[in-house]
Amino acid sequence: MADHLRATGELNLAGRYGPGLYFRPWRLTAGLMFGCATAVKWNSMFVLASMGVISVCWDWSARRLAGARRRSWWSLLRDGLPAFVQLVVVAAAVYLASWARWLQVYPRMHFGPGWAGPVPDPQVEKLVGRRLAALWNYHQQIYDFHTGSYMMTQTHIYSANPSGWLVVQRPIGIDAVNNISSGTQGCQAVNDTCLRVISAIGTPVLWWMAVVALAAAIVWWIFGRDWRFTLPIVAMASVWIPWFRYDDRPLFFFYAICIIPFTVTILAIWLGQILGPAENSARRRTGAAIVGCAVTLVAVNFAFIYPILTDTLMTRKAWLARMWFRSWI
Repeated sequence: MADHLRATGELNLAGRYGPGLYFRPWRLTAGLMFGCATAVKWNSMFVLASMGVISVCWDWSARRLAGARRRSWWSLLRDGLPAFVQLVVVAAAVYLASWARWLQVYPRMHFGPGWAGPVPDPQVEKLVGRRLAALWNYHQQIYDFHTGSYMMTQTHIYSANPSGWLVVQRPIGIDAVNNISSGTQGCQAVNDTCLRVISAIGTPVLWWMAVVALAAAIVWWIFGRDWRFTLPIVAMASVWIPWFRYDDRPLFFFYAICIIPFTVTILAIWLGQILGPAENSARRRTGAAIVGCAVTLVAVNFAFIYPILTDTLMTRKAWLARMWFRSWI
């Protein structure tokens, strides 16, 4: 919109709709990437949906700011439809392409005992063919397994409620070899035993700083109307809040891996604010010292917990020194 007004020498659109900016290379790229993300983890669909709505709202806002007035509302349709194609339709095509090999070998698949395999619905098969109908039923069975009554009756020692994910309330243990006696497997403990563990835990200092930054960002976003926080806050919420629907069954901290890119983005924005403008040297020095301390704390904390991430041989006392809370054990 700004480029258009500069090119025409106009101050605003004066009530006109403005140029049709329907093909967006970066929006198309986003559609491709969302398709890849959904192929890896289904809850990426929530991010796709939320980001699609935000991008169309930004189009409407841009036209309104440029002076389209009432005509800016047409953006929800005229910009929204191309956005839907470039984001949702493209993402769906990429996701389906990720199953190309499965579709190719499906007629020759042999399923294990106790499972009949996908059972294509006859009506769906008439519409899309047997292979796609089988793939659809396969998805239904996967979804029903994870969200059905069976999982509601299950328990797990490392189950972690989503309400505690942001503060690393309950990490998950992936592997452990306990009670390695001194003198065996390289253990040189004195009055102690050794162990090896792999814990799926985030760097606590980073997560905790990100939580504080998130809380401040929500306040600043609402009351300070800082639009920069819109994307990471909404994206973070879209991969976190939906899990509460299924908190009556075992959920695990590693599901929160999709959250940290967005909370870290929010933290980075705040660190940029603390750092301050380059032209203010005194302010910059103070900000650089604070930011440098924050980054150093994260690096030191990561180095400290590194042994419990990597199956490193350590004494039990050394392991307990890294288990700061009873819920981590």
